[in-house]
Formats: sequence, structure tokens, C-alpha cells
Amino acid sequence: MDRQEEFVLHTLEERNIRFVRLWFTDVLGYLKSVSVAPAELEGAFAEGIGFDGSAIFPEMPGKSSRPSATPVTWAPTWSPFPSLR
Repeated sequence: MDRQEEFVLHTLEERNIRFVRLWFTDVLGYLKSVSVAPAELEGAFAEGIGFDGSAIFPEMPGKSSRPSATPVTWAPTWSPFPSLR
């Protein structure tokens, strides 16, 4: 794990962040996102996050395709939301 990944994980814990939204674009340039718990992020840095490819590429043959997205740490953005407490 590199220093930037450690920084992101430390900041998540320090700020008590409960959900992480990862944004990406599909092959046509449409914005997509996936939400993960902070506990899943360390594994995502190492292995990526698998998702249902038919949700992004509906005309893709074979519903079993499992593409993955790997988060990058060079541009973290912290977007606070009001507490639900």
C-alpha cells in the first residue's frame, strides 16, 4: 500500500466517514458510481471492485462478465453530507 492510499484510509477513519462513493465513466463517457464501506476500500485498492457488467454495458454478450474498477488516490475529494443522527 502506498502513502496516498494510507492517507485516504487514515482520513476516512479520522473523519468517521461511513460511505465512500467512487465515480467513473463508462466507455461512452456517462458518469457512473459505486458506493462502498470504508472497510472495503483497502481491498479495492489491491484488487479493484467487481460489478455487474450488464448494468453498464447492456448489449455486452454474456451476463457473466465481471469487469472491475480500481480506485485511484491522486484526486480524493471529501464531500460532506449532513449527519443522520
